[in-house]
Amino acid sequence: MSLRSDINKQFIESGEYERIVTALHDKLKSSGWLDEMNATAMVRAQAQEAPNFDQLLSEVTQKGIASVDVQVKKEIIEMIKRYLESIIK
Repeated sequence: MSLRSDINKQFIESGEYERIVTALHDKLKSSGWLDEMNATAMVRAQAQEAPNFDQLLSEVTQKGIASVDVQVKKEIIEMIKRYLESIIK
């Protein structure tokens, strides 16, 4: 196993992955980002003559990544950094 896969395995098994994903979800929900992305997906799906999931996913993913608040990104990255620092000494 590589170092990366060992870290990924420990990240998941420790429960840290779930904790960070939950924190991200909570931040995105409280900021209104999730509702905005749901609304965007609905509008774009209704605008398609024949809904195409792959095209819709591509469009919404691009907008979604670009619209995540910078502070949310920084907080999540900091959580990941703290975890990595705690296991790599």
